[in-house]
Amino acid sequence: VDFGFYQPVNISGNVFVDNNGPTNVDGTGIGAPGGTQLFANLVNASGIIDAVVPVNPNGTYFFADVKPNTTFTMVLSTTAGSVGGSAPTAFLPNGWVNVSEDCCDNTGNDGTTNGITSFSVGLTDVNNVNFGIRQPLSLGNAVWNDANKNGIKDATEIGISGATVKLYNDANLDGTPDGAAIATTITNSNGLYVFNELYA
Repeated sequence: VDFGFYQPVNISGNVFVDNNGPTNVDGTGIGAPGGTQLFANLVNASGIIDAVVPVNPNGTYFFADVKPNTTFTMVLSTTAGSVGGSAPTAFLPNGWVNVSEDCCDNTGNDGTTNGITSFSVGLTDVNNVNFGIRQPLSLGNAVWNDANKNGIKDATEIGISGATVKLYNDANLDGTPDGAAIATTITNSNGLYVFNELYA
């Protein structure tokens, strides 16, 4: 009488608010950005979901008893796929973007920022299948002719179009720019400007 068996292994990872990415996948753990639950979908080489777990509030997730010697893809999404079904699309809540993903050494990233990362499972546990996400911020306002010099844009004061506005880093908060401008824009016909895709 023959018996076939294998020693299952475990897979774990993290989802981080990664405001300094994509150099390394790190930051503060998060499971429900903007109040929307994230799911880690474990997909086999045939594109079929083997398992799904919700990401914990601290950003961690864990799969127990995974088949060894297998290549998997992890898909981070607001959709919990169905075991035995096709992989869902990698998707984040509105206003959030992927910064990086990587396995399995907490160094670098996989080079493709898409909420998906592939890895191989041997005979030992696989840790740090990590994802970095962030919520881009915007900064903007108006340039106007402050005729009465009160610092308030009054209804009769018009915006100045075509004005150049530059954005600088001030990491040490001393009120002095730390080097050259990191972005430049021009005000529109109403004197409005905005800088998008900024780090927190």
